[in-house]
Amino acid sequence: MAVITFCNRKGGTGKTTTSVHVAGGIARRGMKALLVDIDPQAHATLWLARERAGQGGGSIVDFLRINEAESQRLDKVIVETSIEGLWLLPSDKGAAEMEVTYGKRSGAAHMLKNALSSEQDRFHYIIIDTPPYIGLLMTMGLLTADYAYITMPLQFLAIDGLKDMMLLVKKISQKANSGLSIGGIIPVMFNARLMSVNRHLNRLKEEFGQDFILPYIRQNVRLSEAAEAGRLVFDFAPQSHGARDYERLIDRIIKDTSE
Repeated sequence: MAVITFCNRKGGTGKTTTSVHVAGGIARRGMKALLVDIDPQAHATLWLARERAGQGGGSIVDFLRINEAESQRLDKVIVETSIEGLWLLPSDKGAAEMEVTYGKRSGAAHMLKNALSSEQDRFHYIIIDTPPYIGLLMTMGLLTADYAYITMPLQFLAIDGLKDMMLLVKKISQKANSGLSIGGIIPVMFNARLMSVNRHLNRLKEEFGQDFILPYIRQNVRLSEAAEAGRLVFDFAPQSHGARDYERLIDRIIKDTSE
């Protein structure tokens, strides 16, 4: 069993799209996956369980609060999605309040790891979609994970922010979660026709090595259309670049996390 988080301190970096498709793609291959949405924007929840988004009911907030006082079975809050083998632990806007309510409380950053500790054997993979900023919720995700993958477009400002993410993951690995490693960088919204994109890609390969750069995800309108339809691109547009690219990415992630 492996716990993976996709993260970036910036929004619009393909984090949720990647979380949804990796989790869903793993389930389509016959494995059991749990997607944990800890982003207050709840976009993964909106994508996979639209009827639950913003409607109350069990959420990541309820799961963590109840686990403070007593053991709470995950079954009471998770949603079985329309994709066989994929479950979702939903989020809602109330997750943002946790930054204030629990931000300075001792041990708060370990709440997610502790809450999921008795549930991990039920799944082959747990995928965590974190918020696009560095704070308590992102730290929770990194403290729980075995692997952190950084999704990012190959643009100047995104690459500048990469330093902060790398330092955060390294700090947490050294001080609080020795089992955490950086799985690599996932280039998203990739356009090989742009000179700047190829320049940034070569720069990253020179700095981190070829193996640290995972298969890229090309720009593809079918991905946003699939989100609007509440479906995976594999079913919505199986011959699209988006579907093919995510299949290649999933192959690589399964290989790396199974070794």
